[in-house]
Amino acid sequence: MADKEMKVVIERPHALLPVVTNYCPGCAHGIVNRLVAECLDELLAAGYHVGLATSSRRVAAERNLKTVGLFDKFGTVTFGEDVAYGKPDPEIYLLACERAGFAPEECAVVEDSRNGCVSGITAGCHVFVVPDIVPLPQDVVDGCEAVLNTLFDLTAAVKAVR
Repeated sequence: MADKEMKVVIERPHALLPVVTNYCPGCAHGIVNRLVAECLDELLAAGYHVGLATSSRRVAAERNLKTVGLFDKFGTVTFGEDVAYGKPDPEIYLLACERAGFAPEECAVVEDSRNGCVSGITAGCHVFVVPDIVPLPQDVVDGCEAVLNTLFDLTAAVKAVR
């Protein structure tokens, strides 16, 4: 794979760090959202295409991401209503890869949930997990490329896959 060819599909970037989904610009969520923005900027500066595949409905996801200034960082966006089946079905990641113009095996997926990981793995993507509060079953962890301590470990982890 050529340098900088792997695409990163980020699922629910606001949920990868401990933050609730109701945004409150100017309060603690603003700090977390700035950290997510820095991570996305690092990936973009490294030449990656960054797309979003979210189970959320378009209206809510777009509104929330625009409110915190993250929406425009994504080159492609795939929403829950764009697919017939939700996670753990791989459909959302297969569509996100297609929209970005990459084969699944050229894509990295960042997830925090069992169903999301299974969806990405079944789609044939490289799955990186930043665990949420609920521990993942070992068989799911075994199917992932790596378990990351923080989203900021992502760029180095993706580069190591090449």
